[in-house]
Amino acid sequence: MHSHVRSPARPSPTDVSLAFYPEALYVLVSLSPSEADPATGTESVRAWRIVDGLVHEVALDVA
Repeated sequence: MHSHVRSPARPSPTDVSLAFYPEALYVLVSLSPSEADPATGTESVRAWRIVDGLVHEVALDVA
C-alpha cells in the first residue's frame, strides 16, 4: 500500500515495473483533492492486481 500525492490511485509505470508479486493486491490511495469523493471528500482508495505488466482493478468494499 502506498499513496500518490498528486495523481490518481492507479499504478504508475514505476509501480508496474516494481510489481514482482502477481498474487499481491496493490492498494493505492490518492491524496489529490481532485480524486476525492465529491460527496464526502474522502480520499480515493483503489486496489489492483499487476500480473506480467498488466494492471487489473479489484473492487474494494471499504466500510
